[in-house]
Amino acid sequence: MSSSNKSFDAAARTRVESLNKEALGAVQSGKFADAKQLLEQALTLTEARSSQSSMSPEQRHWETHIRRLLRSTTLNNFGVMFRSQGKLREAWACCNRALKLDIVELQSGFGNPATSHLNLCAIMSQMGK
Repeated sequence: MSSSNKSFDAAARTRVESLNKEALGAVQSGKFADAKQLLEQALTLTEARSSQSSMSPEQRHWETHIRRLLRSTTLNNFGVMFRSQGKLREAWACCNRALKLDIVELQSGFGNPATSHLNLCAIMSQMGK
């Protein structure tokens, strides 16, 4: 992996993590519009890039895993935001999408669906189930 690819990946990963952290702070402050904007930015950054075709299979494999894990985190945080607003169906949909990504990654030896499961349990509890 070239150093430019590594630094871009590290910068992108750091940016997504930062956006998620800022979004959760906004949720805790009740600034849901700000949180949504931050999470949408993070979600966009976790989309697959067309430039992956120039990467080695190993680079593509690793980047795919990182992007899925970051996307799962972002979807879970969308779920937290929606649950905080009482939008339980939207929260459920986001956390369920995150869980599906977690399961794919778990089968590859990278994922951990615990956060998604915990969020889904919290939503079910709030729904009275």
